[in-house]
Amino acid sequence: MNRLLAACHLALRSAVRYSWRTMSPMLIHATVAAALLMLAGPVPSEEPVASDGKKVVLFVCEHGAAKSVMAAAHFNQRAKERKLPYRAVAKGTSPQEQLSESAVKGLAAEGLAALPSRPEQVTAADVAGAARVVTFGCDISKVAPGSRPESWADVPGPSEDYAASRQAIDRHLDALLAELDRPKK
Repeated sequence: MNRLLAACHLALRSAVRYSWRTMSPMLIHATVAAALLMLAGPVPSEEPVASDGKKVVLFVCEHGAAKSVMAAAHFNQRAKERKLPYRAVAKGTSPQEQLSESAVKGLAAEGLAALPSRPEQVTAADVAGAARVVTFGCDISKVAPGSRPESWADVPGPSEDYAASRQAIDRHLDALLAELDRPKK
């Protein structure tokens, strides 16, 4: 709506300077441009920013209890070490009641806290508010149609082999953090 008002305001300001004959095509173009801008919807900022001023990286696994929690914990530790303006959040498409015991124990052994303390449901607002979305073999299209998350479906479950799961997550995090640490062109 603000775009339409701005386009109309510009057209009216210009009308004072020009005759109706020269203004008519300008008004038509301004009206068409305003309509196209309204149809396009709101223009997102470059990357959404959370209330703490950091950009959010959203990790989503099916139950929100293991892979996403491990990835978020390790991402947050490494982003803090690199002084990157990002923080990670873990969610699930079908959250279970409790966090995975193997993930919690593995993270604790590494000196990391498993957050959130209970699995949480991913929402459309979570996806819209994230600068990056990473999924672990789950589908978020019902929650956020048209979203294009990065898929890390090759990460094994930590309940079978915590070390292999951690290693696969680390490999992906290396690439993601290097990309986020790169200066923008």
